[in-house]
Amino acid sequence: MRELIPIVFTGDTHREYGRLLEIYNIMKKYKDYEEKYVCVLGDFGYLFEDNFSEKKLLDDIEQQDFIFIVIPGNHENYNAFQEYEIVDFHGAKAHKVRENIFYMCRGEIFELAGRYFYCMGGGNSVDRYMRRKNISYWEDEMPTDDEYKYAADNLETHRRNGKKIDFILSHTAPLSGLAYLGKSHGQEEWPLNNFLEYVRETVKDEYTMHFFGHLHIDKELPSIKQRALWFDYVEIILEEGK
Repeated sequence: MRELIPIVFTGDTHREYGRLLEIYNIMKKYKDYEEKYVCVLGDFGYLFEDNFSEKKLLDDIEQQDFIFIVIPGNHENYNAFQEYEIVDFHGAKAHKVRENIFYMCRGEIFELAGRYFYCMGGGNSVDRYMRRKNISYWEDEMPTDDEYKYAADNLETHRRNGKKIDFILSHTAPLSGLAYLGKSHGQEEWPLNNFLEYVRETVKDEYTMHFFGHLHIDKELPSIKQRALWFDYVEIILEEGK
């Protein structure tokens, strides 16, 4: 019998307890599945102030029987989660914050049920003027030149080995998505938007969907195979071998 693996995608949760309860409730329907995942497309938020209260909440999350995959956004405490060990997560590198919480490193590709997921986190805080450095925003929110290079090289190596990309996961949108939605987050973010467009163009004949958050909108962009997520949930059942 082929293995079935549920994965649920949603947008920025921003440490909202109500969103966490929603996720818990959604995942109840998959209680009989051995392996199951929730992917938050940035601004997870439950490790932001890095205090005792948050750590207790993370301990509570760790008691759940599903795994969180976090694509780091801009409103993340990079100093905090980058202190956690980097481990192998289904063939990719990720920071293991709890037994069931993994922050994906930039440019990594993980595999579930024979599907490959390309991860590219990061984004620009347009509200930075209201925030304090290393308290409510962190300079690591945008990729470095070395991270862009690694992300491009890893994609090239993956495809040179005869493997495709089935899903693209990011926090911000590629240029085509911004144009479709009539959105822009300023020129500070353009290098990342451009890079995501490069990824999309590279794998345009093979990928199924590009999921992203950041824009605080729920909208499907079917003509360009993209989906902006905020409060919506997209539930997919992956079947091994199909």
